[in-house]
Amino acid sequence: MSQLKQLRIQRGLKARAVAAQAQISPGYLSRLERGQVGMSVDTARRLAAVLSVEPADLMFPERMAS
Repeated sequence: MSQLKQLRIQRGLKARAVAAQAQISPGYLSRLERGQVGMSVDTARRLAAVLSVEPADLMFPERMAS
């Protein structure tokens, strides 16, 4: 499971709610969570704000593992 999806689930958030708050489509969020598309810095910033993490934590998930 991707870091993005883990964070979303840990916070008890539905994918549609996160997508709406981050101003992205639910389909795009789904593809991000499955690793099918890359994440822009702008998208990382918006998702990080919703999930209360740093954008780099989403772009470089190994940061959170250390």
